[in-house]
Amino acid sequence: MRAGPDGPVIAPLKLHPPGIAARLRAQLGSILLPYELSARILIGGLIGFHAVLLLDMVMTMAVLHESFFEAFYSATKAIVTVGPNPHVDDAPSWFQTFTACVMLTALAFTAVFTAGVVNRLIDRRLVAICGRRCFVRNDHVVVVGLGQVGLRLCLLLRELRQPMLAIESDREADYVLCAKDYGIPVVIGPGGSRFVLKRVALGRARALAAVTSDEVANIAIVVGAHGCCEGVRTVLRAGRGEMTNETRALLKLGVVRDVYRIGGTLRAAVALGSQATEAFLYEHVVYLVTPEGRIEPFAPAGVPA
Repeated sequence: MRAGPDGPVIAPLKLHPPGIAARLRAQLGSILLPYELSARILIGGLIGFHAVLLLDMVMTMAVLHESFFEAFYSATKAIVTVGPNPHVDDAPSWFQTFTACVMLTALAFTAVFTAGVVNRLIDRRLVAICGRRCFVRNDHVVVVGLGQVGLRLCLLLRELRQPMLAIESDREADYVLCAKDYGIPVVIGPGGSRFVLKRVALGRARALAAVTSDEVANIAIVVGAHGCCEGVRTVLRAGRGEMTNETRALLKLGVVRDVYRIGGTLRAAVALGSQATEAFLYEHVVYLVTPEGRIEPFAPAGVPA
């Protein structure tokens, strides 16, 4: 919606879904820097395992002058602790010591990788390492509160192909259990915590929406978000209570829209026979939008607009 010569005009929202390059960067970043501890353990063990394998291959080719495939086979035998290369028996003492250290290090990384796999299988995986529920760190929307409103907002953002993640303080909340089915990444923690907000990369986020059922908590979350990242765009779910009005007078939290008045006006208009399907507030006047796209102020018979 924007101002026109004869009043408000509906303007389509221009959205730019992330391209292939942005999605690949998000997937790669989620793989290399996963959010959950179990994923970090798994990826750390996997990277360490392959790093040891590569180092052993290079040293075997350099010292024993073996081909790439021979070195790969020998290094694989050593790293899975089947046994070292037979030529190592005739190699210098320092290389034998190096091979022994490689086997011990590989054994340690194997244990770390196995622990990560077991932890991922047993624990509830709220954020995936890759895929739709991967942890996005750029140009995303942070939704605090995974209740009915938060879930609907996440699903709408998913439908619009906009990256997002949800923060919920209660691990046993109803919608947390079904977030995996909807492809929504969920971070467990207090939404007003600066530590949590920094971990979800709020400084690089497109916006934050505080939509818990507690208005005071939503205000605290938005205040904490502005304290963590002053320029972040915030959306606040709140009513018309004294707390909201006083906070609005003291702090500039953003543009305030009275959703109760908008929704109530639309329902009243439909009850009076209007065909309107949408409504919005513009300069203290509620406007109705008909299925044909016509915009008209709400004015019941006998009441001036």
